[in-house]
This record gives sequence, structure tokens and C-alpha cells, in this order.
Amino acid sequence: MILEWNPAILEVTGIAPGPWSNAAGAEELRFDADKAPGRARIQMLRRDGAWGLPEGALALLTVRGSGAGVAFVRASAGSAVARRGNLAPVVLPLSVTVTRKG
Repeated sequence: MILEWNPAILEVTGIAPGPWSNAAGAEELRFDADKAPGRARIQMLRRDGAWGLPEGALALLTVRGSGAGVAFVRASAGSAVARRGNLAPVVLPLSVTVTRKG
């Protein structure tokens, strides 16, 4: 999955696996993430060849404001391969408003 946002307004300071990472069977999943200004790539792979995604949030992003305004976070690409073909994970839309105190 590829996530994009306006780096002039929002900075992603960290990416971590969702709550599923503490559940039974989590050791069977590999979670990889990397980020650049305005873009993050998140990849998950089952180590044992099993199918399906974990339930709930797949990843948690830690953010901070880098400028005032509204940053929209969107998924520009995302798919999952299942026994019956490709699936599109549900990505909830998100906007973040950053204001300056003063």
C-alpha cells in the first residue's frame, strides 16, 4: 500500500504495525514500511504462505505538523492477493488540520 500526503503540512515521524502485531499468529506476518517526505510504503507478507489480512488497523502512523493547513492522507495504491484473486483493503479517508499557536 502506498500512502501520500502534503509534506509541507504533515510529517510522518513513525510507522508501526497495528494492534494485530500482539495477537496470536502475528509471528507469521512480516511487516515492512519505509517513508520519504509525503509518501510511505507499507507491505505485509505471510511467511507461511497462508492467506488473508489481519483484522483491524494494519498500520499506525505517528505524525506532527510541519506547517499550517489541511493535509489529506490518501492511499494511491493498495492490493492484497487472496486465493480468489486480488483484493483492495479498505482505507479510511483522513484529513489532518494543523494550526499554529500564537
